[in-house]
Amino acid sequence: MTFSGDFDHSSIIRFVAEQLYKLGLFLNRNKICVISGSQRQQVTGIVVNEKASVPKSYKRKIRQEAYYCLKYGIPDHLKQTGSVKDQHSYLAELLGRINYVLSVEPDNCEIKRYRDMLKSQP
Repeated sequence: MTFSGDFDHSSIIRFVAEQLYKLGLFLNRNKICVISGSQRQQVTGIVVNEKASVPKSYKRKIRQEAYYCLKYGIPDHLKQTGSVKDQHSYLAELLGRINYVLSVEPDNCEIKRYRDMLKSQP
């Protein structure tokens, strides 16, 4: 469960714990995370501070892989990284990760450009 807004977090935690208890469940206090507005707010792998976005490190990795695939070709990139995947499954996986980013950030022109270039690969 994720709650966002300007409120007293201890009262929400208490309310949720009470409701779970009524259902015969218990709140795992080790999994409670209270994040202030000045910190990076990440829920299920998506940063949700001002707008939903994918972490920069995830996009940076995609950018790097796409660059090497386009510069050297997918077979040479796979050989250099020591991957045992075949070219078609690797390309499908990379395009899947690109489409994931675009599902969260549909206006990301850079990632769209990489998707279009990679789709045209033989």
